[in-house]
Amino acid sequence: MIGKLTKLLPIVVLLIGLPSAPGQTDLSVQQGQDSSGASGPQQASASSPASTLSGIDDAGLGLQPQGKWFFKPTVYGIQEVGSGIANESGSMSVSSITRGYGGLLLDRNWKHYAFGVGALAGGSVFAGDTVTTEGATQGVAQQQINWTSGRLLMLDFFSYLPQGSFGGIPFGGLGLSDIAFGNYLSLITSSTLGLLNPAQFASFGSSQRLSNVAVVEADQQVTARSSITALLAYGTLDFYSPGLLNDQQQTAQLGYNYLLSPRSEIAFLGAYQNFGLAGVSSAFRTQFANVIYRRQVSRRLSLTAGGGPVVSDFSQKFSSAGRQVSGMGLAIASYELRGARIYADFLSYINGGSGYLLGAHTYRATLGAEHDLGVHWTGFLALGYARSDVLEQQSLLAFNLSDRRDFGTAYVTLQLSRQLTPHLKMFGLYTLTSDKFTGTPVCSTTTCNSSTLRQTGGIGLSWTPTERSLH
Repeated sequence: MIGKLTKLLPIVVLLIGLPSAPGQTDLSVQQGQDSSGASGPQQASASSPASTLSGIDDAGLGLQPQGKWFFKPTVYGIQEVGSGIANESGSMSVSSITRGYGGLLLDRNWKHYAFGVGALAGGSVFAGDTVTTEGATQGVAQQQINWTSGRLLMLDFFSYLPQGSFGGIPFGGLGLSDIAFGNYLSLITSSTLGLLNPAQFASFGSSQRLSNVAVVEADQQVTARSSITALLAYGTLDFYSPGLLNDQQQTAQLGYNYLLSPRSEIAFLGAYQNFGLAGVSSAFRTQFANVIYRRQVSRRLSLTAGGGPVVSDFSQKFSSAGRQVSGMGLAIASYELRGARIYADFLSYINGGSGYLLGAHTYRATLGAEHDLGVHWTGFLALGYARSDVLEQQSLLAFNLSDRRDFGTAYVTLQLSRQLTPHLKMFGLYTLTSDKFTGTPVCSTTTCNSSTLRQTGGIGLSWTPTERSLH
């Protein structure tokens, strides 16, 4: 454990060591926040390129007035009852689940620099036939250097989770991401950052994994309508259970953006990715080119679509050594109306295989909707499904993965909340998650099931005080 944390330390130090500017993100509606995505007093930061569609959205930790530090703590707890928690063959035992998490956001804006950092940590206690515990931690550091016509953005996302992050399962469901003080929990699994972050779609009972992705992006405005972006990223995913494949990936990307009209923009980008799996530093490489178009159809509706070819080259250590040609694509829609917000997206792309496969082509779709039910009540619905098909089955490695061909993961989260006071919220929730594997499954026991169905329901409280300044 210490050795793996030591590998990540230089990246975290690099990204925390410079100031950066928290900004807004188009993904805020996915978390049930208003479209501003910020939680405190706002003020426009130094100017940045008019269009950076080919880059990434920043983490949206908040835009604050210059000259002060701002901090925002959050605490929430949930008491649940669940079935099918472990993916043991024939097990549908009912368990009591107690979850508790605490978090803190800290940020500051200078004239040309700003900095933001957030962390969420806690755990769950499962009391059934036996009593077990799971810890979960996620953190984000963001900094930005602004100049007259551009910016340098640096991000780092860290997690230590017992299950895949898809759907926010380790934290009790995606519907709690707004309670967990920020939008970065969902940003990590979003279409925007998904290409750079090692995939974590599969869950295998309780299998702890350590993940980190560091991103550096430079954006430069060329004309009043155009800008260019350059991006470098390094991501790692290390498992602590046997039978799962560690993943490292490096990304280099260039993009050109053009503002067609006040409501439309287009981007052209090319990228190179290298994937290291199971101790092979370069298991396969991909090169892809994308065209992305975004249209603000109305004040309420925004649409984004894009895609392009992908060329994959496999190492000689695999039976399919050579070149494969496929495609990738994305589609995003967001809609807002009085008292309601809806977000949907689809992403098809190549990734490292979520620790289960030797590379995968994943098709992922999510839908989120939030609606105000009166003055104090709010309802939230989140749906998601991801299917991953194997890229390579046979290898010259020491273990045989020939029977692992694909897996699918789905989740549904329902949440009803009531604001008791300006800072205290009560909520009830129901979450259903399902995994189905073709081939040998992996779990923490010797009696794994190839398909799982987990259901939980419960009530909880969250406390989020007003963001305060440090004088």
